[in-house]
Amino acid sequence: WLIQLLGTFEAFPQASIVGAKILDPLPYKQLQFGDTNLGYVDEQQIRLTAKHTSEMDLGQLDYIRPCLNVMGCCHLFKNEALYDIGEFDVRFSPSQVDDIEHNLRGGLKGHQVVYNGFLEVVHHQKTGKQSILSRAAKGNVDGNVIKMSSKYETAQAKQLKLQKEEESRQFLRQCRRSLQDAGLLNGVPEVPYDIF
Repeated sequence: WLIQLLGTFEAFPQASIVGAKILDPLPYKQLQFGDTNLGYVDEQQIRLTAKHTSEMDLGQLDYIRPCLNVMGCCHLFKNEALYDIGEFDVRFSPSQVDDIEHNLRGGLKGHQVVYNGFLEVVHHQKTGKQSILSRAAKGNVDGNVIKMSSKYETAQAKQLKLQKEEESRQFLRQCRRSLQDAGLLNGVPEVPYDIF
């Protein structure tokens, strides 16, 4: 796993943080977390784009791409990025949402996060899963989400959302050019969406 994380840094030398696809500890492969970006930002909240959680892993998150956030149970930092971003915020204790907030803070400082969905890590998660078992645990998770949403100015979060969306478009354009140059898109019709 460490060699694969280091290899992700080699493929994306501008990245500051890299992370893996996270699976639940079950006899079959079930997704716990992949990558996220900012989906919605207003004066009250920040919502992420986490998709496919608690679904069977059928390869739908098997890709590598820049994003806003990877799950904290298995991610790797470049030292200079970690020193620049700072420590994890202990106000998100027990550990829940602290990794998201830390990656968000890194994004605001210009650090790139890259998700590698070909690296699978089984996570014996405790704090997040407890939120469905106890009202108090759910209150802690909900409270941490509110704390994270309140920590940043709306304009900052909206600017980061636009920046990450443009980063995704640039990456898709680069992928399309590579496929075209290799002749792998010959005869494939253009996608009629304004993503390129």
